[in-house]
Amino acid sequence: MDVGVAKPILASIPFELLLYINGWWFAAYWLIEVGSSIFKVTVLPYPVAYFVGEWLLMIVIIVLECLREYFGSKGNLTERVLSLVIFLMLCIPVAMSHVYYLLWQLYVLRIEVIVNSISLLFIVVEFLFSILSIVQFARSANKRINT
Repeated sequence: MDVGVAKPILASIPFELLLYINGWWFAAYWLIEVGSSIFKVTVLPYPVAYFVGEWLLMIVIIVLECLREYFGSKGNLTERVLSLVIFLMLCIPVAMSHVYYLLWQLYVLRIEVIVNSISLLFIVVEFLFSILSIVQFARSANKRINT
């Protein structure tokens, strides 16, 4: 390794900014889901089994989303492909859970359609940014190996 030779920074600022904004968005999403769940339980005839199942899924979403954000940010800032691959794999179950809340839960409120659509948009854009970052990191690693 050459001493004094600066390695270019490949971390994607737009991707990191998107992850940061999504972190705040997910907190707002969770608060909206809590409010809509309280509304549905108090106003609509909501079976307890469905309510418990949907809240267990929400807990799983919270854990997976936190892990997804962590691996996305870590992979981007440290320029590690493996962390971004884990991020990509975590995008799939999180997106599917948002699709469930968007289409298949017992009662779907209009606000839930809006917030789950926004969440899916974040996931898709972050997915694309992570693929671009993986390609960029892999090309850089390949150039270092070949030189």
